[in-house]
Amino acid sequence: MANRGYYAEYEAKKILQSQFGKFRTIKMPRSGYADFFAFNEQNQIVKVVEVKKRKKEKVFKPRIPHDIEQFYKLKKFTENTHIPVECWIKLGKSDFRILSLEEYGNEFIYPNQSKIMEEKQS
Repeated sequence: MANRGYYAEYEAKKILQSQFGKFRTIKMPRSGYADFFAFNEQNQIVKVVEVKKRKKEKVFKPRIPHDIEQFYKLKKFTENTHIPVECWIKLGKSDFRILSLEEYGNEFIYPNQSKIMEEKQS
C-alpha cells in the first residue's frame, strides 16, 4: 500500500475511521469520482473526501484534464445532493491540507479566474 498515492489514502482512511467509525467509512475503489464516503448513524452520507498526493513539498499542480473532469463531477454531485465534498491534499511528508470543493476549485482548478473576478469587482 505504500506506492504512489496509496499511503496518503491509507492515512486519510485512518483519520476518517477515527471520526466516523470503521464501518461508516467506505473506500470507493478506482471510481475516478471520489475516494471516501463517510456515513452517520442513520446511514446517510455526511461527507465525501477526495485525496490528492504529491511527493514534493512544492506547490500542488492538478493533473490536467483528469483533475478538472473529476472536479466538475464532484461539483455536480454536491449541487444535486447538498453533501459536502472535501479535498485532502498531502504534499510530501506534511499533514493533510483540507479544502472544501469550492476552495480547491478557486485555488487549483481555475486560480486565474478568481483573480480576474476580484479585479473586475474592484
